[in-house]
Amino acid sequence: MIDLKARDADTILNRDIYTELIAIEDEFDRVDRENEIISRAKALGMVKRVTDTMKRYEGVERRRKNEERRTKAMTSRGAQVTAFTMDDDGTAYPDMVCTGWYATDDGVFAYSSDIIGMPACYHPILPVRRLQNIETGEEQIVLAFKRGRIWNELTVPKAMIAKASTITELSKYGVSVNSENARLLVRYLADVENWNDDLIDLQRSSSKLGWRDNRRYFLPYDPGVSFDGLSRFRDLYSSVHSAGDPEIWTSHMKELRASGSIEPRIALAASFASVLLRITGSQCFVVDFWGTTEGGKTVTIMIAASVWADPADSQYIGDFKSTDVALETRCDMLNSLPMVLDDTSKVSRRIRDNWEGLVYDICSGKGKSRSNKDLGQNREYKWNNVTIINGERPLSSYVEQGGAINRILEVECGEQIYRDPHETAELVKAHYGHAGKIFVEAVRGMDPEEISRTMVDFEQRLEGPDTMQKQINAMAAILTADKIATESVFRDGKALQPDDVREFLTDRHAVADGARAYQYILDTIDSDKGHFDDSAPEGISQWGEVRREQVNGEIEAVCNFYTTSFSELLKRGGFERRQFISWAARRHLLITDKDRADGTRVCRIAGDTKTRRAVSIILKYDDDFMKVPDNDNVFD
Repeated sequence: MIDLKARDADTILNRDIYTELIAIEDEFDRVDRENEIISRAKALGMVKRVTDTMKRYEGVERRRKNEERRTKAMTSRGAQVTAFTMDDDGTAYPDMVCTGWYATDDGVFAYSSDIIGMPACYHPILPVRRLQNIETGEEQIVLAFKRGRIWNELTVPKAMIAKASTITELSKYGVSVNSENARLLVRYLADVENWNDDLIDLQRSSSKLGWRDNRRYFLPYDPGVSFDGLSRFRDLYSSVHSAGDPEIWTSHMKELRASGSIEPRIALAASFASVLLRITGSQCFVVDFWGTTEGGKTVTIMIAASVWADPADSQYIGDFKSTDVALETRCDMLNSLPMVLDDTSKVSRRIRDNWEGLVYDICSGKGKSRSNKDLGQNREYKWNNVTIINGERPLSSYVEQGGAINRILEVECGEQIYRDPHETAELVKAHYGHAGKIFVEAVRGMDPEEISRTMVDFEQRLEGPDTMQKQINAMAAILTADKIATESVFRDGKALQPDDVREFLTDRHAVADGARAYQYILDTIDSDKGHFDDSAPEGISQWGEVRREQVNGEIEAVCNFYTTSFSELLKRGGFERRQFISWAARRHLLITDKDRADGTRVCRIAGDTKTRRAVSIILKYDDDFMKVPDNDNVFD
């Protein structure tokens, strides 16, 4: 080896040094030698000249090797058919007609008079399958390519490989394509595809999981339909698989079902229920596991996810650090499988400002209509599934409208749901994805009308004078799913019954916007008494007064609000004043002047020297609530 230390500034650029360098085959030895050369160059103050020379020699060597590969390819077998060998894993593809191309393990080169020897690709590549989406009719292509010693498969839109300007996108997946060889690679792939219809299968595909083709298929369990959404949902789709021992998972779930904790039982049942919605024609709904203690909210949603997929971080379970559009596309892809999201407090601003809209959209089962860049309309997103979430506060604390609230089943997580939450979390991360397939097979073997009858029976048993139909329907789906899972998956005879879950159905009066606004007013008066006292310390603004008054022959507690303060209070709580005034008037909770549609009356509020218009609300409580002072304030 040439002694670099003996080289001075005049001889460090000698070609022998660089031809010796590029002849080194071992990459690590070559790197060591490069470092020695650069180190000597630094000592001589010639780093830039030496590195530039090194790059030029490497370029010459690269072009020489490429020429050798072209010559070898042109003299090898395979001028009319591909001649790609199997890889180290034993993967191989059949030879395909490729007239006009040399296609061997050395790469793909043109065999045509005008472009003979020009490279289309420096490694093996060929189309192996076509996928036609059953929703849109659009085609995708599966390309197999070998880099090094291993074959890889890549699914991309057919349109991507149809133009030189877009096929270069394959480079980010490892395909050796650039602006120079793009045009030839387009021609080569088109030729091979068109000449080998008998070898390149056309398969039905979908970018959605769950039930497809009128419940004929269930992705990903049926080979009859392939999933073609890998380019957008690679990680999410990859998480839907089985791992570990199904008996270990089932045994642990049986222990949880027998422990007396209701939370994991509802989580499991809600996860199973997601695939029943399409069969029974039920609407989508949300199950919210909330609580302020470290009681196991995260473990609970991990259990729900483990029915179908890997529940580890950044796998199947998503979060709210997203946009409503991203959640729509996630719902559309999951389709029949449950969407599981972690922690409602960690939410993007767009969602925080529109919780009601998000809940309505998720539970509507379809996304908004949107146009594309060509002024056409994109495929409408649709789904039929259950959304399972958790957080420290109930979702209803973010959502004000009753129409959104009655689509949510809230389950407060108590303390010590699990004997050892860490043990359960680690177990479901190691053993998962088996129960969903068993459940789907059981559902397939049942008469859909039988499933619907079971659900109707549960609905009738859950009905009460103050329960809401949407919540009854959702809970009946959960009970139906749990019954099927008990018989097919767990076989422990511990199916949930209506009395086990009745407490989670919200009273319709509590959901009504007016009732919730009224409760908000009562709570505000209770917690902010200083704002209703004319003798309160300086700095505390007066919003009105609370006093006792005779109303219709009865002594009632009455709050007289300044009209501006009342409007601001409702706005701060997210309520609409006119809607509340209408609700309160129908329930005789307002004292108004005759024919006053705005719900006000003229009165004198304590501390004022003159009368004014006020909103006067009768305060009714269930128990002995707020103490209202006995005074003799008189209205004019």
